[in-house]
Amino acid sequence: LLCFLLPLGVLRRPPARVGLLGARAQHGARPWLIAASLLLALGGIVMAWLALWVIRTTPPPSLQMPGVARLVKVADVIVAGCIGGAITLLGRAIVGYAVFTGRPLPRRDFFRQWRSTVILAAGFSVVVSWTLVIRLRPIYSLMLATTLMVVFYALYSWRAADEQLRFMARLRPFLASQNLYDQLADPESVSSADAEGLLRSVCGDVVGAKSAALVPAGALSALVGQAPAYGELSSLPAMPSLLRALTSPALSVAPIDDPPGFWAVGLWGEGRLNGVLLLGEKVDGNPYTEEEIDLARAGAERILDTLAGSEIARVAMDLLRQRLSQARVLEGQGRRVLHDDVLPALHTALLYLSALEQTPEIREGVAALALAHHRISDLMRDTAPSVPHQLAEGGLIPALRGLIAGDLSGALDAVDWHIAAEARDRVAGLPSFMQEVMYFAARELIRNAARHGCGDQPRCALSLDVILEAYEGGVRLAIRDDGVGLDPHALHSSKRSGLRFHSAMLAAIGAHLSLRALPDRGAEAAITLPAACFPTNKT
Repeated sequence: LLCFLLPLGVLRRPPARVGLLGARAQHGARPWLIAASLLLALGGIVMAWLALWVIRTTPPPSLQMPGVARLVKVADVIVAGCIGGAITLLGRAIVGYAVFTGRPLPRRDFFRQWRSTVILAAGFSVVVSWTLVIRLRPIYSLMLATTLMVVFYALYSWRAADEQLRFMARLRPFLASQNLYDQLADPESVSSADAEGLLRSVCGDVVGAKSAALVPAGALSALVGQAPAYGELSSLPAMPSLLRALTSPALSVAPIDDPPGFWAVGLWGEGRLNGVLLLGEKVDGNPYTEEEIDLARAGAERILDTLAGSEIARVAMDLLRQRLSQARVLEGQGRRVLHDDVLPALHTALLYLSALEQTPEIREGVAALALAHHRISDLMRDTAPSVPHQLAEGGLIPALRGLIAGDLSGALDAVDWHIAAEARDRVAGLPSFMQEVMYFAARELIRNAARHGCGDQPRCALSLDVILEAYEGGVRLAIRDDGVGLDPHALHSSKRSGLRFHSAMLAAIGAHLSLRALPDRGAEAAITLPAACFPTNKT
């Protein structure tokens, strides 16, 4: 009795230096441990009472007496029930709160296995007791026990598979694509992914937290911006208080007082704190398991990485767009200044000096100015503008017509043009640098079709279709040929680095490049500009 009653005094005074997580676990496990000790004490009391009754009864009782046998059976059932209940409660404390295991958090799979084991043991004991009561032959008892084990194993396997399917269904929104390419290509898209939806998918649907918040720290705080959160959160704690709660990577989970009832999960990387995940109470009121904390931490780290990477790529794309526009403006300004200002000034200086008395110094000055004038004139004449003259004056389609008629006149047997008026007007309204990017990308596609359309043959009958069509506020420029088609291995080789370069340039203006093999013969390369690329469609 002392062995069963003394633990109650220990449970009233939990040991010190167990840490915050250990204290929370012991607080949750204490009712189960107290109940287990009380059941064992009750079983001991029944045993002691029965022993005293046997000693003090005269004449000594015998199991041959019906009343005595009935009393002993009742006492035996009570004692066995107390022992079985104590074992069950002790197992509940172990698997539910990870006591006696050295782990600060429980494991959800242990709890499920324990629950299945308890159900199996109860069902098995009922079947065995029933076979003993009806005095069934041992072979039939064995068959019933085997059938019961098979049924429970099938149910356990089915529950495990069903739980995995439901888990993947809850996690699918987080594992799905975040459309990062579209966000980077569209200048008017939001600055971050649906971080709140991702956080709700992981912490709410999968882990089961009523509310959660993701607070970036360190260098990521400048990139992520506003912390994503959901649920009832009046305010987020200051980062200094979170740093005091999470002092090192070894202490990665700690309860906090503001807001009350929340857990702070540290997101450590390379010895530095990248952020803190705040988890509120669970919907079912149970404590968080070790798997749930690890899953929430991994999801939060991915959300931070996605937001930071998206912002860095967005800044790089914005800088590339600015450089494209500035380079085009500066190039045009440079040629205009040389042609309209510098050369006339040099010519005027030559005329003034030629009218003066021709001293040796003046003749040398005139010669130097004349040499500079000729060199600048030769340089502007020899250096063709980066944009074809037809593109600057007539637009994209006349420039492509001139390209095919001039450079590729002998490589193609026939070229069919399918130009929609609406699409042509939309392209004409694009800024000049966007038309230049489209022109050079289309030029690369046309040259590739003429160069690789015949495959290994030096010459073949090759036709080309140039299609410019409008769709849903955007335009699509397609280059089709009837050649040998696409080689999937050659698309990713170093010989096709031009396609990767132009794909990146198109992405910088919000467009994208796609390649596909045609069903019958040939290939199609298409440049697609969505509606967001056109200034008239932006609000």
